[in-house]
Amino acid sequence: MNRFWIRAVTYGLVIVLGLGAALPSLLPPAWLSALPAAYQSHSLTLGLDLQGGSHLLLKVDTDDLTRGKSGREKAEIRDDAVARSLEVVRRRLNETGVVEPLIVRQGDDGIVVQLPGVTDPERIKTLLGRTAKLSFHLLAEPGTPARRLPASEGDRVYPLKPLPLLDGGNLEDARLGFEPRTGQPVVNFQLDNEGARKFAEITTHHVGDPFAVVLDGKVITAPVIRSPITAGRGQISGGFDAREAGDLALLLRAGALPAPLEVVEQRTVGPDLGGDQIRMGVATGLIGAALVLAFMVLAYRRWGLIANTALVINLGLVIGLLASLGATLTLPGIAGLILSVGMAVDANILINERIREEARRGRSGQGALRAGFQRAYATILDSNITTLIAVGLLFQFGAGPVRGFAVTMAVGLVVSLFT
Repeated sequence: MNRFWIRAVTYGLVIVLGLGAALPSLLPPAWLSALPAAYQSHSLTLGLDLQGGSHLLLKVDTDDLTRGKSGREKAEIRDDAVARSLEVVRRRLNETGVVEPLIVRQGDDGIVVQLPGVTDPERIKTLLGRTAKLSFHLLAEPGTPARRLPASEGDRVYPLKPLPLLDGGNLEDARLGFEPRTGQPVVNFQLDNEGARKFAEITTHHVGDPFAVVLDGKVITAPVIRSPITAGRGQISGGFDAREAGDLALLLRAGALPAPLEVVEQRTVGPDLGGDQIRMGVATGLIGAALVLAFMVLAYRRWGLIANTALVINLGLVIGLLASLGATLTLPGIAGLILSVGMAVDANILINERIREEARRGRSGQGALRAGFQRAYATILDSNITTLIAVGLLFQFGAGPVRGFAVTMAVGLVVSLFT
């Protein structure tokens, strides 16, 4: 197989795969429902400004962390706590499966969370509001400060030694499971190497002693150590239902918050553009696209048809690639997409004009095609690389809508270089 056919087959596969990835985002709902569920989910998600959702403003309560501190040291502790809280919130929301939440810092101690398509964020609020500090304690002598079991376990009191022998920092993984004998939901956890070593030492030296599992200052369970546990695995049970156990596992996997979070503001928002405006925008966009395609055909005849085919493939590949990346489409993202398509049109015009110039100089059709394309492509490549540098800076230093614009713009430019 010669070089031409290798390239043709490679390009053909890329186009088929890209357009196949774009189909779930383009098909009507009635047609989409007939496809496999995994394929249906492979589609672009609309952002908060297009489909509405929930908006939460959280405050990181750093009073306990900064008590007794002052000046620059206090500001550094607060900044560190907010930065760590931001990362924990991001991990927790990613674990819940909420599609592309927007999570940004606001002010000194605020975190803004936007959840596209989520109109009832109560479970999300509960998950974000729990500090999820896990620790393991031995029982103390009678008369020491006690902690109570959950109500489902009664009003039993356990005096605990204040110093934990192990904490959630050594947790490597936590998953929902079911106790084989009773079928009750539990949380199965796995410790890292250091945690497994500590756990083995604790359970070896305290066989027969109760070992309390404490979450956010409340005893979940306090089983008696029956034998040494050396594999670094354990189980947390506490009368959970499946959802509670799953949420607890999620919280433990995501890690503990360094400080409590308080919901300062909550509101459900509608899309920035109503249905009529969106339909009008789609209609005007289609009219504009039709005019551009018609101009290309009138100006360049058969070459214009080739350019138009490339533009249609370009748009399909961009949508397919964005869907594959799990991107969320917002109004700024649509602006970036339109701008990248406009630059692709400019590239096609530049290529066709260069081919015309080479033909006027007396080159054969094949020679004019090759020379015109190569010379125009070098210019297009330089132009797109400089634009990509600017877009990269937008992505690096921007946030939220600015990043959405940068992502779609970058994807559009890269795909344009291919088509």
